[in-house]
Amino acid sequence: MSFLAELRRRNVLRVGAAYLAVAWLLIQVAQTLLPAFGVPGAALRIVIVVLAIGLVPLLVFAWAFELTPEGLKRESEVDRSQSITPHTGKKLDRLIMVILALALGYFAVDKFVLAPQREQAATEAARAQGRTESVVRSYGEKSIAVLPFIDMSAKKDQEYFSDGISEELLNLLAKIPELRVISRSSAFSYKGKDVKLALDLQGRQSNRQNTAEGYRQSIQLYKQALAIDPAYDAAWVGLSSSYATQAAKGLRPVDEGYRLAREAANKALAIDADRALAYVALSRIANDYDNDLTAAARHLERALALDPTNPDVIRGAANLAHDLGRPEEAVSLDEYAVARDPLSPAGHGALAFGYGRTGRLDEAIASYRTALTLSPGRIGTQYNIGELLLRKGEPAAALEAVLHEADESWRRVGLPMAYHSLGRQSDSDSALADLIAHDANEWAYNIAYVFAWRGEIDRAFQWLDRAVAYRDPGLVEVNSDPMFASIRHDPRWLPFLRRIGRAPEQLAAIRFDVKLPKS
Repeated sequence: MSFLAELRRRNVLRVGAAYLAVAWLLIQVAQTLLPAFGVPGAALRIVIVVLAIGLVPLLVFAWAFELTPEGLKRESEVDRSQSITPHTGKKLDRLIMVILALALGYFAVDKFVLAPQREQAATEAARAQGRTESVVRSYGEKSIAVLPFIDMSAKKDQEYFSDGISEELLNLLAKIPELRVISRSSAFSYKGKDVKLALDLQGRQSNRQNTAEGYRQSIQLYKQALAIDPAYDAAWVGLSSSYATQAAKGLRPVDEGYRLAREAANKALAIDADRALAYVALSRIANDYDNDLTAAARHLERALALDPTNPDVIRGAANLAHDLGRPEEAVSLDEYAVARDPLSPAGHGALAFGYGRTGRLDEAIASYRTALTLSPGRIGTQYNIGELLLRKGEPAAALEAVLHEADESWRRVGLPMAYHSLGRQSDSDSALADLIAHDANEWAYNIAYVFAWRGEIDRAFQWLDRAVAYRDPGLVEVNSDPMFASIRHDPRWLPFLRRIGRAPEQLAAIRFDVKLPKS
């Protein structure tokens, strides 16, 4: 009898096959369970080595011994005529099939149940790690958040005072360039309950809602604060910002809004000549209303010198950079501001504006939607999304976004362009007529680019001239506004820009040096 035939007769091969199947199954189970119990990886390697070593003595044992009805006997002691090795072999075959079935069952469970769970867990861990790394990249290791102090007075009526202390402490820390200080709006989002804020704090919160009602409320609250303390310069700054924003968004006559804004900013500086945000307000007025870019730059440079890490100051610098034709620089500034003030709707809106100006349309839409999440009624944001969708060539989606715009004037601006892009010319004409009937004086700039979008070049230039006559604040954006793409090659375009001081060579001559703070 050959050696191979003898191995078969003694069931050595079957024993080896059964052992290998059992060993493989044990290794797979160990590979799944050991990590779950925090057992070091070396334990699995020990299991594999032990099982490998165990194969050799088992094969020797199977060669030397035979299972009989009387138990195990040495193979040499068994009468071959009474040997039951064939019967034992059949049992081993069945055992091997059972083990293989278990192995296949385990393989199926592992692949279709356990593996997806492991992958999901790994993905979540990676995302968590990524978020942690992102936070570190955004804020750095030297970062701090000033959480609101708790009113522990006997009558619980001093919460405005504890909130004020928190904010003043935050403002002082923000003056340290090497330290990243999370903004008040973000830090106070962790407050455990809805709180009635004081003098000035309620006004700021209302202003940050970026809604028509919010601006009205903020003005009323700032006036209440000033009735208590006419020398409170922060309230004068807030009042200036609300007036200017109303004028810019068509919520108050332009001349009136900017006049009131200038008066309030100057009163703030008369109280505190180093109030940085008052210079930001004057810069905005000089740019939007006076069309004096040199003065705007000078005011902002002063603000940056006084408070270089303040997100509102940085956003003001980004706005001016846009208007000077430096969109990439503006985006960097807005990204810095959002990193410091991640829960500011205005911050995400400004960043979205920058992304849109630099052709990053999907990122712009995402940032506008973040702004809407933070401030659902934010004026003009659904319109902004619709405009971006028009630029992407998605007029149906653009129309849907415009129809969800809460502000009637912005909705009227968007509809004629969306209808035009959908080929609904009659609807576009009707919507444009409605826009002109309601908003001809306050929205001349916007009407101009509606005509440009519709390809009516002469009418677009006529309305640009009207915008100049009405001192429309939208003109600060004209040099880089993509909605005028259809008229940029018209011979009247550059002369128009030169007439209002916004031609490329005129903008390049404005000195405005701004650098991101080191942190």
